[in-house]
Amino acid sequence: MPNPAPLPLLPFHRLLTVSRPALWINTVGTLATGLWLTGHLYRLDASLLALLVYLTLPFNLLIYGLNDLSDREEDARSSRKGGWQGARLTPAEVSPSCAPRCC
Repeated sequence: MPNPAPLPLLPFHRLLTVSRPALWINTVGTLATGLWLTGHLYRLDASLLALLVYLTLPFNLLIYGLNDLSDREEDARSSRKGGWQGARLTPAEVSPSCAPRCC
């Protein structure tokens, strides 16, 4: 069986749209609350900065990207999708191996 052609990488602005920057406050706010409760809110070091970077684009891309993959049909009908409230993934952006399958 021949290998399928690899999908092109999505441009950064598209990855940003899928990660829903308006909702990054959910993950960054949780980090800030945890730091405040442990007394480390005003400590600034490399591990904290690495965690902060991870909790923005990569983590939210994982959460919301998987969500957008799983409900593509519903998102296509939603008037809210396509802007800051979430992306509409096109068929060209989704690999058949990533598409959810029914039993």
